[in-house]
Amino acid sequence: MTQQDNGGLLPWELRAIRNLIANPVSPGAASIVHQATVLLTDAQIKALPTTPFEIVAAPGANWAFVPIAAALVIDTTAGAYATIDANASITVIGNITNLSSIVESDGQVTAFLTGGERMAFLGQMYGGGVYGQAPVDSWSTYSDRALQLYAASGGANFTDGNAANTLRVSVEFRVFDVTTGRFLTTDESGWNDETGLFD
Repeated sequence: MTQQDNGGLLPWELRAIRNLIANPVSPGAASIVHQATVLLTDAQIKALPTTPFEIVAAPGANWAFVPIAAALVIDTTAGAYATIDANASITVIGNITNLSSIVESDGQVTAFLTGGERMAFLGQMYGGGVYGQAPVDSWSTYSDRALQLYAASGGANFTDGNAANTLRVSVEFRVFDVTTGRFLTTDESGWNDETGLFD
């Protein structure tokens, strides 16, 4: 019997390719990963330490958001910010404080807000201080909580900046449904990436 040439592919790689050929994925196929993108103005950036910015509204009592990753791109070409605490942080909050996912910390906020150019931060989330894990708590702690952007900076708002400054924030997250015990696809949740709303 002649051995079949697999082109150097491993058996599991061959199975995956055959599965894709037999069950092609539509470009518009639903995913369990949801994405929301928002654009903050100069005034909203400065107010972050006292006024969290809502990225996605609270979804209802049976659903909870689980943030996965975030990308922040700020343009301070027109003017840098000031009054930034040395230990300031910028955080995406998914569920009260127990699933807070810090995306900018360790003194990097000053560089981010005073760069005088387009600056970016790309990062995965972690919750409760443990990467990829949140502490055990009651369902009400996690459910029906808006996805928000928040900054901690000694209790004072940022100052200076310029009206032309902007901050674009993109967040990947999942939606968990406690009634079914599973993460929902975008089709099941009715999420619309274009509007940033559930239809």
